[in-house]
Parts: sequence; C-alpha cells; structure tokens
Amino acid sequence: MVNDREHCIFNTGLTKENASDYIKSVAAQFIVLLESELPEDFFHLSACPECGYIGKSEYKAINNPWMPAKLFKFIYKHSQTQMAICLKCKKPFPKNMSDYEGREQYLNKITNKLSNNGGGLNAASLPDAHAELDVIL
Repeated sequence: MVNDREHCIFNTGLTKENASDYIKSVAAQFIVLLESELPEDFFHLSACPECGYIGKSEYKAINNPWMPAKLFKFIYKHSQTQMAICLKCKKPFPKNMSDYEGREQYLNKITNKLSNNGGGLNAASLPDAHAELDVIL
C-alpha cells in the first residue's frame, strides 16, 4: 500500500522480489488501458474476484453496524469504519480499478466478452504491451 496524501494506492501482488517485473506489467497494462475506451467512471468501479461482477461497490459499516451513523459519530466523534462489498454477491473487498488485479480482471472480462460477440476488439487484436514496453525501456 502506498499512501498518496489523501488516498491509499494498493498494489496487490507487489513484493520486493518481483518489483521490476511487476512495474513492467503495470506499465504494459496502462498501455492497453490507454488504447481502450474506458467508462468515464472507470476508477470508481470494482471487480469482485468471487463472482466476477464489475461495477460499483457498496459500503458496509464494520463497527457497530446496528447503530445509526449519526449516533455513532455523536458518541465516538468520528464516522464508522466501512469496508467495500460487492454489489452483487456481498463478499467483502472487491478489487478497485486503482489496483492492478482489479484492472486485470476488467480487461480480461472485456476481452472475453468482445471475443465471444465476434466483433470489435478481441484478444488477438490487443497490442503486445510487454513488447511495446521493452522497446520504450
């Protein structure tokens, strides 16, 4: 997790041992994303690893969920801690599009969907982003 002032950026899968390859994979992924038509609210979407749903998340209070939010804030002088849950299956912690794995799940789902529809962008027509990245580096 990288703290970027107001927001935390999660880099699921990043370790000291794989940093070089991971960074290349993230850069290659962004090349593909730049060439894709993304929804305007792309970075507000989440991808559920459990059910495969891609879309908005819900939030669920973690501490004292039975207590109304205003009462909780009045008593404890801060808002309730919340966690993201999948809108479809209600499993906790879907991957946000600010996370590499969330974006990877999104790209895989879109590529598969377009391949199955027989038109437009498909897996074969996606650029070989890793090769492009090696040329850039």
